[in-house]
Amino acid sequence: MYKFCIFPVVLLSLYLYRRWRQRSLSDILGPKSTSLLLGHLGDLLHKNAAEAEFLWQERFGGVARIKAPFGEDQLWISDPKAIHHILHTSCYKHPRPADRREFARLICDDGVLAMEGDAHRRHRKVMQPAFGTSETRALYPVFQEVAIQLVTKWKEVIMSDEGDMERSSSDMNVASWLSRATLDVIGRAAFDYDCRALDGPNDPLVRSYENFLKNAFGTGSTIELLVQSCFQYLPESLLALLITKVPGEIMNQMQENQKIVHRLARGWIADKTRALEVGQGHRDIMTLLVKANNSQDPKTRLSEYEMISQIRTLLLAGHETTSNAMSFMLWELAKHQDVQARLRREIESARAANGGAPLAADDLDRMPYLHAVVKELLRFHAPVHHIMRRSGEDDILPLFEPIKTQSGTLTTHVPLPEGTNLVLSLAAYNRNKKIWGNDADVFRPERWLEGKERAGPNIGGYYNLLTFATGPRKCLGQQFAVLELQTLLVELVSNFEFSTNERSEKVRRLPCAVMVPAVSGEEAKGAQMPLKVSLAPVN
Repeated sequence: MYKFCIFPVVLLSLYLYRRWRQRSLSDILGPKSTSLLLGHLGDLLHKNAAEAEFLWQERFGGVARIKAPFGEDQLWISDPKAIHHILHTSCYKHPRPADRREFARLICDDGVLAMEGDAHRRHRKVMQPAFGTSETRALYPVFQEVAIQLVTKWKEVIMSDEGDMERSSSDMNVASWLSRATLDVIGRAAFDYDCRALDGPNDPLVRSYENFLKNAFGTGSTIELLVQSCFQYLPESLLALLITKVPGEIMNQMQENQKIVHRLARGWIADKTRALEVGQGHRDIMTLLVKANNSQDPKTRLSEYEMISQIRTLLLAGHETTSNAMSFMLWELAKHQDVQARLRREIESARAANGGAPLAADDLDRMPYLHAVVKELLRFHAPVHHIMRRSGEDDILPLFEPIKTQSGTLTTHVPLPEGTNLVLSLAAYNRNKKIWGNDADVFRPERWLEGKERAGPNIGGYYNLLTFATGPRKCLGQQFAVLELQTLLVELVSNFEFSTNERSEKVRRLPCAVMVPAVSGEEAKGAQMPLKVSLAPVN
């Protein structure tokens, strides 16, 4: 009987200790919680992604005290100086919570996403050389080849629907197509592996990634959210055991995906190693990773399991976020026909200046409106809308904009007790009106062409955005993702015209670790972005 009682006693003791440590947060204003059990977790996970966070920023500024389940205080933050301090200045002092790390291991094993401190530095040092500017631009032909194949597939769909290529159109779930296209891109560009995802889910790898993040982190029931919230109080070793032993279809998909990727990865590593030994290495990311790893001191090299983990990380991160971002891109173009038409004119002009030949990566550099549209998309629809951290020591957060406290004073610094959970809102920062203007809640690419100086501190992100985060843990694949988005956009907009249909009005931003497009009332069907796709007008 004693053994059964000690577990809840330990949980309660840890909870009460953390509440005592966080007494200094009581002067921070925040929204009132409507649920003692869930706190504000329902606002973060049951509503549209970042919907509540935009409201909190308007009402409380860049910092607010919100409630975790059972009434525990945590800090929600969108202030740029505070986020820069946490992610850049004191990055390794404020790691991700243990439960977040274990969930990362569930989908990526011991990859760079699951590492902290010196282990993260070691992983990142090996991976960095594969993601330089020249290495990324060398992959442009792969991006373009897949984009052209997607164009061909969509034309076949339109032809089969109407049979008249001059007036034809089709209602499509572009999210499904884009997910398969970006999986083809990362397979070929990273591993020189063609899973032919655009031909359908025939490859086991393709099937294992269908609605992967939506299934893993899609909005759960109140009971499921409460159980997950209790994970943070458990020892990490016990937490890892519990997460991997949970039965059900979702865990079956995670384990099947792991088995498939591990089998393929061992072969890829062996092939790349043999090719390098005889001087026949390619320019794919896996070859560069193997080469970089072999050049390291034996004490700092990644093990085979760690290399396999990086492969699983790249496969997921390299296609899921980009496909979702591209889905929202086409949605915005469908709603803003003037933006779509202007972009199409710029693409046509670039092709004409190139004598009708296919555009090269250098040609994209000379297309300012293309760059403006991509920047605005990444500002307006950040695929990762917020990230979690936990303060590893007592600290003081500096603020860009002062906030009003419970006692009525204005302050530019916020005390941060050790053990405080932090929700860093990348999406809310990207729509901060003090930085991006009073029309920050409007999709308007022209803002990037006006030459106005951006307000606020330099946070070191992509064009002062937080879409790819900042600091030592910022996204390694930033340049890869941006060039891939640009390439897909050029080919799709030059060949097709996008417009909304009745179901487009029901699209919502589903929070699933990343922001997934879904149709309201049909969330169980997974990622959906229904649009009317027509052949582009011929001038």
